Amino acid sequence: MERYSRLDSETQSYFREVDAHFKTLVEDGSSSEEQEILIGNVFEEIQGREVDIVTDAECSRIVEALIGHASHAQLKQFAGICIKDDNMGLICTS
Repeated sequence: MERYSRLDSETQSYFREVDAHFKTLVEDGSSSEEQEILIGNVFEEIQGREVDIVTDAECSRIVEALIGHASHAQLKQFAGICIKDDNMGLICTS
């Protein structure tokens, strides 16, 4: 059964790779610094597309897992974008 996504296949593939890599870091007990670098790279990669990413069924779950390990600065920046202007309304109604 085909699943609906609002994101292109390249973005979905990117997030699947991020998810696999992140799980490896967590399972291997890698340093929080390595996890923070990965999360920082992901947040940088999705700049300007945060609403689309967090309203996608598959990718939002991956972002949710990353947020649980994000630094306070990363979380503050990401949350700030999500509540900026009309973004919160778009997120809540998608």
